[in-house]
Amino acid sequence: MGNSSGLKLKTFIDQLAPLRHKPYRFALAGAAALLALVLTTLAQWIFGSTAVLLFALGVVVSTGLFGLLAGLSTALIAVPILDFFYLPPTLALNLDSKTWRIGAALALLSACTHLVERRLSSRIRSQVKPPLGIHGSLDGIENGELYGWAFDADRPKDPVNVTLFVDRHPVANVAAVHFRPDVATTLECSGRHGFYIDLAGLVSEGSEAVIDVRLPNGVSVAHAPSILRLEGVAARPEKPTVLFMHIPKTAGTAFREAIAANFVQSEIAYIYPTPPGFLVSDLRALPLEQRRGYRVVIGHYQYGMHEALPQRAEYITIVRDPIARVMSHYIYLQRMQPELVHDAKGRLLSLEEVFATRLTVDFDNAIVRCFGGVDERDFPPGKLTKEIYEQAVCQLHTFAFVGHQENASEAFSTLQQRYSWRKDGLLPSVNLGKSGMPALPKEPVSDLIRQYNQWDCLLYQEILRLFPRPDCLANADRRPGQASAACVPVN
Repeated sequence: MGNSSGLKLKTFIDQLAPLRHKPYRFALAGAAALLALVLTTLAQWIFGSTAVLLFALGVVVSTGLFGLLAGLSTALIAVPILDFFYLPPTLALNLDSKTWRIGAALALLSACTHLVERRLSSRIRSQVKPPLGIHGSLDGIENGELYGWAFDADRPKDPVNVTLFVDRHPVANVAAVHFRPDVATTLECSGRHGFYIDLAGLVSEGSEAVIDVRLPNGVSVAHAPSILRLEGVAARPEKPTVLFMHIPKTAGTAFREAIAANFVQSEIAYIYPTPPGFLVSDLRALPLEQRRGYRVVIGHYQYGMHEALPQRAEYITIVRDPIARVMSHYIYLQRMQPELVHDAKGRLLSLEEVFATRLTVDFDNAIVRCFGGVDERDFPPGKLTKEIYEQAVCQLHTFAFVGHQENASEAFSTLQQRYSWRKDGLLPSVNLGKSGMPALPKEPVSDLIRQYNQWDCLLYQEILRLFPRPDCLANADRRPGQASAACVPVN
């Protein structure tokens, strides 16, 4: 027995220990004996044998745990055993009227147990929140999208696939994986069980249709089927899917919100471990047609996301001077996850101690890891190689755009022009610390960060060559020596 199981058993025994000293324990002993007498008497009266009692209990347990067929099978096996060993004449298979009467009684007991179990189960399932079982809702149409939710409380970590029927014909199948804060509140779950279906190309604009959304068991979700008038479902222009690779601490959250404002929900895939991230981290777990409909994929992922999509796609990202990025992440952890950067006595770990402990890959060449498309499990902190750096350089050359956090507004303006996004869109300010953006650290700390992030520093110089920083170019036009420290090549 494992330590955990042994501890649970000991705790259970300790909880029962006080009962041994209660004054009513003797009354309970008498009640137990009386109950045994009643049960054996009933068994003798109903079945003609007290031995049947144990087999009857076996039928009840089998039916309650495994269903009616299991209970009837138990009864079928019990009848010849009782007849041979317990009903006179013993050690002989008689199959007389008494045997058949006991068999019928056991079968009836199984059926009654099944009915009681169904009634109790239904009542319990309806009172549990969220209700057990698979269910969902069709909530409406907005911006040419049908939206709702589907949830399997028995398997809350698995997405539920729903099928859209238009005038009784199946036209689309999607997985419910989008984050819905209202669903999280209502069902008291993660909320990542929403679905959005783009009706463009599936129905005629301005027409009325019978809309039905069905669960995998064929049952329609709540509020379906419904007769709805379909407006605003004109075909959307075909463009390459934008893969926004969100590198941590590069103003990526601000870009995420600004980019998402240009798309409807069914066109956006979020790859994050927490909301608004999808219920699944691998898009290949979703239906192919659902993946084909994504026009932008945003999240914490590495190069390679294009392999999950059947359509043409191109990468964009925002980077930041590696030294400032690491320092920003260090300050962020102090504010948001202080337990990671403090020791058992509450003392703040120095950056050198953080590097020495190999805390996370965010402190170990995170930019190269993203461009290189490598998994943390294959290359834990401290294990990155020159080959991965060279792979990152090669894949950097395939990016359509790499902007700079230090010039975020100019980067977003360039993206607006490139992809014809809304001109009135603004880049919000999010996730800023109380003291704003941290300045570049002093030289000894910079050297320390550079030592543990040498590949990032090298790759950053290649990024500056392919996608120059506007402020670096402006400084270079003034006079030598005025460029910021981040623009100076690393030896």
